[in-house]
Amino acid sequence: MADWQQVPPIALRRPPGGATSGLALVWLALPLRIVPRARAWWIRRAGWTFVVFGVAVAVLCLSSVVGTAGPVHNEAYADQPATDGYEPDPRFFLPALGVFAFASMHLLPPLRRTRDVR
Repeated sequence: MADWQQVPPIALRRPPGGATSGLALVWLALPLRIVPRARAWWIRRAGWTFVVFGVAVAVLCLSSVVGTAGPVHNEAYADQPATDGYEPDPRFFLPALGVFAFASMHLLPPLRRTRDVR
């Protein structure tokens, strides 16, 4: 057996809440697509989606330079090597990421439904 085959598998851990937050955003966004009054409101104010998207991008960029943002060193443990990285301030980053996801899902307004005339 070769040396590389004897390396034990690395247990990859998923960050908590990733799928949950994505599903929550989809469920929060559904009324804009399904409810007729919400669709009509969205179509009339579709330009605001671009403004909200731009603000979210600006705050995402801002989260890298304000508050507790900065370099991070993670010590080596188990079979994981030590790593260096950069961590944004979560007080700005997480809400901006939610607004960014919501706005990017709604950049294109829904198509107007037309009735078939027979």
